[in-house]
Amino acid sequence: MLWDAYLQAEDQAKAAVRGDHLPAQRPLDYLLFVGPYWAHVSLGPFSQVDLSVRTHKQSPSGDFVADLRAKMRLNQRPVHRVLHLVGPWNLSRS
Repeated sequence: MLWDAYLQAEDQAKAAVRGDHLPAQRPLDYLLFVGPYWAHVSLGPFSQVDLSVRTHKQSPSGDFVADLRAKMRLNQRPVHRVLHLVGPWNLSRS
């Protein structure tokens, strides 16, 4: 699930860069939340070719080679990430 969230966050970050809401020249920090867990990831910087392709929703107008790479990433083995638990450290104390 976290891998899917990462790919969706990457697509959202690309959309924000394309819309001139975020800078394309530097990495973007994101927090991914799945259930009670979260992980910090860095996305980008994105090239113009990267910005033309979405991983979850391919477009025939995107760069062909980048589109193929995005399709392969969907089936790739997920990267291991450090997960953090949201909430109190000691749940036994109520």
